[in-house]
Amino acid sequence: MYKLKLTAIYGHVFLCSIGLIGLILKLIRALSLDGFFLDAQLQLSNRLLQPWQGVLSLGKREQLLSYVLVLAVIVIYYFFSYLYVKRESTSLQNNIFVEWLGLTWQRIAGYLLSVFLINVFLITFFDLSRYYLVFMTLIFWLLIFVLPIQFCLSNPNGYKLKLINSSLITVCIFVIALIPFVYYVDGGGPLENEFQDIQEQTILESGQVVVNNKFINEHGIGGLVRYDPVQDQGMDPKQLLNSGVPVKMTPEFQRWLSEGDRPLRYFYSPASKRLYVSSFQGDERSQLTTIFDVNSKSIFRSGANVFSSQRYSDEEWDFVRRNKSELINQALAGHYFHHHFALIASINDYILGKPPETTHYTYGWGNTIFVAALLKLTGGFSFEKYVQVLYLFYPVYFFMLVGVVWLIFKDKNYVILASLVALIFFYAQGFESVRFAPGLNPIRHFLDVIVLYLLYRYWANNTILPLVLALFVCALAIFANKEFGLVLYLSMMIGVLISNLFKPQSVAWIFLLLALILCPFLWFSNPVNPFGTFSYVLSGLSVPDTPFSVVFVVGLLISIITALLSISNRTTYWYLTVFWLFYGGASLIYFIWNPAPNHIFSLGSIFAVLFVLLLKTCISSFGSQEIELKVSKFSSMILFIALLPLIMFFLIQQNGYINYFKSHVMYNWQFDTAKFETTMEPTLFSQAVDIIKKYSSGSEIYLISKYSNILPWLSGKYNSVPYNELALELVSGREVLNTIEFISKKQPEYIFVDTDINRTSFGDVYNPSNLLVGYLGVGGLSRDKALLFENLRLVTDSLLQNYKVVESGALVTVYKKV
Repeated sequence: MYKLKLTAIYGHVFLCSIGLIGLILKLIRALSLDGFFLDAQLQLSNRLLQPWQGVLSLGKREQLLSYVLVLAVIVIYYFFSYLYVKRESTSLQNNIFVEWLGLTWQRIAGYLLSVFLINVFLITFFDLSRYYLVFMTLIFWLLIFVLPIQFCLSNPNGYKLKLINSSLITVCIFVIALIPFVYYVDGGGPLENEFQDIQEQTILESGQVVVNNKFINEHGIGGLVRYDPVQDQGMDPKQLLNSGVPVKMTPEFQRWLSEGDRPLRYFYSPASKRLYVSSFQGDERSQLTTIFDVNSKSIFRSGANVFSSQRYSDEEWDFVRRNKSELINQALAGHYFHHHFALIASINDYILGKPPETTHYTYGWGNTIFVAALLKLTGGFSFEKYVQVLYLFYPVYFFMLVGVVWLIFKDKNYVILASLVALIFFYAQGFESVRFAPGLNPIRHFLDVIVLYLLYRYWANNTILPLVLALFVCALAIFANKEFGLVLYLSMMIGVLISNLFKPQSVAWIFLLLALILCPFLWFSNPVNPFGTFSYVLSGLSVPDTPFSVVFVVGLLISIITALLSISNRTTYWYLTVFWLFYGGASLIYFIWNPAPNHIFSLGSIFAVLFVLLLKTCISSFGSQEIELKVSKFSSMILFIALLPLIMFFLIQQNGYINYFKSHVMYNWQFDTAKFETTMEPTLFSQAVDIIKKYSSGSEIYLISKYSNILPWLSGKYNSVPYNELALELVSGREVLNTIEFISKKQPEYIFVDTDINRTSFGDVYNPSNLLVGYLGVGGLSRDKALLFENLRLVTDSLLQNYKVVESGALVTVYKKV
């Protein structure tokens, strides 16, 4: 009988090793895709492994490292498993589950088969392409490994429970919660260059300093031909001209170019009157020669790219590795400044007095006013102060959450649990997501935990004052951010309604009626921009499809929670859980709309509270104090173990980002509203700011530019065009027409336009057959960006007919009304 039990335990250990090895390999793969092993600081003996790494084996170092790590993990795993099993084997008689297994071989075989299938399922079913998804799966694996033995001990005060020291872990949580934000105390550190035409310089391993765009053009990196604002002066890059086809543009020819997928392959340049072709399909060559009388020799020369199949030298690979991040981000239509401009624009507009009805409050009207007020207290808007204020909301909200959980539960174990879950979700986002995306900031739902506490007071004490205060705070939440505020407001109403069905109160019905009447007034009290893109948000334009499997899993989780609640006792915690479940479920619309992992991780604080509320509700109904202690201690141990590797890789990402700049020439910007260190050479921006200030007497300007996310606030102006970031919001003919009509009615004396607005974007698009495309993972991103930016030309072609050039700079040209 004893041997049967040991067989079950050792079989369990072996079968769990299958899942562990698979997940370790997936982790290496995910980290490789995320660039951990490609950055300079993590390259292991580049010269030593160079013979193994040719053009066709880019991942050889990762493959060798995978094998070494798998061997190390197996040794460590079996060493600790042996110690664990040896310790447990002395108490097998006290383990209910192992005692049950040891009765027959059939039970052991069935159990081991289920363990095998679960481990196989973990490594085959999920597409774990990101390291934080692998870590989430590792948490489930850890539960499978430890749970059967750990949870069946008859003594809840065994040695394993004492591994968690509450005081020590509380201190650790406090430190862990503050660590990420030390980086933002002085304004957020140096910034990358995400504007592909702006000059920057790289320091190669040999010590040679090269100008990036010049190096790219000379070596054909990615098949790109970069534009030089100083040398090309609004024309196509000279290196491109020979591959262009001279054409005469007619309405018929323009219609032909717009048919099918030709806009993705044909790029016309009004500046040089040439057509650039990435590839021909069918009989398009003959159609061009016979129908549109295009020179046949020019056609057959076009579309050829000498860099499509080149092998890169050691020096070229060194350049690519040192610029990997910027090569990727410059291929995107928008990255760091694009995301932050969604909030900066509204703050800048508010401070400078732009009419509220023409301002886009992407992250909330009230939030904009509040942040602007804080900035005024610190001396006015500047980018570094904005960063300091914005990232202060993270730790403040976290400690608010901790305080509310303590006030509700009066139990440090639940505080620890909620804190650990919230921190796991935060660190799972990764350093880069937190750095570039203000949309993940808790400022969007900053007041929700206050409402949670007020409703707790209402249901615990059965007094109306906390309920009235909750209504007031929900109204403020709508004022702060109307989307999350409305979800909080309606969830509060639903929670009160359900509680009133079970414990009727006439005053509660009056409250619900009042709240229902006030709701539309609160919603429409926010300024409404007539040029908003709400319909496109609903249709999910420009965001990836949401797999129905995602919707299924989310719905299933909500169903499970609802089922648990339906059989639980209706205590104060039950009503709080119902309210918070509605709030959390409705907030997930943000994730369903765009199923990016960081969109669900950013709501981690909400799920942390839901987790502890559900745990308390279920234990109150089905368990005892002994089970409550055991579950909370065990959960804390598992969560703390899961958190540690996430912290490690978050800090590795942060360190990698900081070390990235060691291989670049750095510039200190000294603008009135921007004093930071960056790889971007500031001269061209300084010239553009001087031109804008020279031809604008007030705070208002009209700027049609791909630099519209930085030039307005850099020059201390607001852009009076109808859309926040014009280059990325001309998604259809309607937006183009709206912009033309809006600016035409205003009849501004000066319009500022990109100097290169008529040049081709063909050279900015990565050659799809180039080796670098797969290495960087940019795919069609650079092509999509080029198409978006060319839409700006549709606006200027109509608007500038009654304007003339009065001054032209490298980035911006000024047009004056005639």
